[in-house]
Amino acid sequence: APMLKRVLAVAVDRAVREIIQPVVERSCTISSITTRELVLKDFARQTDFAKVHRAAHQMVQHLAGSLALVTCKEPLRVSMSNHLRSLLGPSVADQNLLEQTVQAVCADNLEIGCAIVERAATERAVRDVDEFISPAFAMLRQQPPSQQRPLGAPSPASLRVYEDFGRAIRLAPAQVGQPSSATGAGGLISSSTQQQAQVQSAGQAGEFP
Repeated sequence: APMLKRVLAVAVDRAVREIIQPVVERSCTISSITTRELVLKDFARQTDFAKVHRAAHQMVQHLAGSLALVTCKEPLRVSMSNHLRSLLGPSVADQNLLEQTVQAVCADNLEIGCAIVERAATERAVRDVDEFISPAFAMLRQQPPSQQRPLGAPSPASLRVYEDFGRAIRLAPAQVGQPSSATGAGGLISSSTQQQAQVQSAGQAGEFP
């Protein structure tokens, strides 16, 4: 029903806003630090910085997206359920019916909110990891040869690990259906993600309190 779609859009939008910033920041920080340490080890003597950044992006996107997805699912489910109850409560007198509706709608649409958070984490992680690895590599290059770690270019097997991370990246669907623009989520979601995660943000238009 159109009314339920509008309520769902608002519930997802509000739930994503509530949880996205701490989830994305934590996921990106952990994944960026991990990626920096591994890349510094594997690419310590690599002079092709485009290759370094490509490997770092492949790894950090996979790590950040996976961590964000695992971290956000339960708090997002709880928040979506609470907002659905609040929005549907005035029009559904039967509490059993209300709870059944909330649980069913939340279960069917939780993936939408998760996809938005996951995509935001993968996009933010790419920016963050560049800030993490560039100063580290600059310092490494300034060390005298006697202090540099005796490492060569990464082996083909090591490179395949990074390539596998790139292939495993699970990005949000191009069209996620009904859910949320999440435009106020601390600027964490880029404009491209907002276009891919379009929703009818009825609450922002004042239709819901």
